[in-house]
Amino acid sequence: MLPEQSEDNARDADWQRQRQRDGAAGRVPKDFYPGVWKLLKNCKGLVIGDKLESRNRLDSNPIVSEMTPGEKNFALRVERLLNKIHAPQYRQLTIEALLELMAIFERNPYLVLDDYIVLDVLTGHAVRLAWLDAHPERHDRYDEDKALAWSQFYQTSPFRCATYFVRAFQYLTNLQGDIAA
Repeated sequence: MLPEQSEDNARDADWQRQRQRDGAAGRVPKDFYPGVWKLLKNCKGLVIGDKLESRNRLDSNPIVSEMTPGEKNFALRVERLLNKIHAPQYRQLTIEALLELMAIFERNPYLVLDDYIVLDVLTGHAVRLAWLDAHPERHDRYDEDKALAWSQFYQTSPFRCATYFVRAFQYLTNLQGDIAA
């Protein structure tokens, strides 16, 4: 039998609807695009959307050397990738993941990754961590619970999701205690 929806998730039940609205409206916070540009200075690049599609990659070297943080063409390039995400709530979750990555790199200015940050992988791992924290007894059955895990993650507040994005980033980069979260 699957676990019942927790009281916390019931309280946060409108987060999914809020993410759907924000994602559908295409809103991003002020200074979002310059923040993504700064993030690119600290990694090989970002993959937004299907990781197997090469057009979903933002390669750091050409972007940082040829564009400025406030350049309209850069913002349009990022926006084009975000707009390819069909589910508005997932688009919004991707924006939240990017915001948390920006915060991680801002707090850790000397942190540099010699690899791409794949947003789908980061988000999927964050969902898994959140589910396993809430339901450790289901550890060996996560694949069966995946749809429910995603549903509950969408209903979780951005603040709590950010915690899982940090933990997923730490795990995926093997930087467990080495970054200021």
